[in-house]
Amino acid sequence: MSDSSDTKLLARVGNFVMFYDLDAELWFKCKVIGETENYVQISYCGWDNRYEKPWIDKDTDRIEPMKNEKGKWKPEKEILGAWRRIKLGNEPESVKEFREMEERLTAEDPN
Repeated sequence: MSDSSDTKLLARVGNFVMFYDLDAELWFKCKVIGETENYVQISYCGWDNRYEKPWIDKDTDRIEPMKNEKGKWKPEKEILGAWRRIKLGNEPESVKEFREMEERLTAEDPN
């Protein structure tokens, strides 16, 4: 999401959201279980309670509303609760920008 005010509105305790996990490089359905002024805590739906429940900055584009838009999401059958975003590409814009910066720095490094 590009508008952080939209993210702050949808990221309320009890709401369900889609969250982009950097390690898995996939989106997951999550429930917001905690909230501060600038952060939300999420729990991955369908996962055991022993798994991490990360705190996420509300100003991120890695949180999206759980809209049932036809053709936007495709389930990833191999991983419980994982989805690929078909429209707009799978990765959020901030992740794409970070990866491009990493590639540039790696290419410039003489070692």
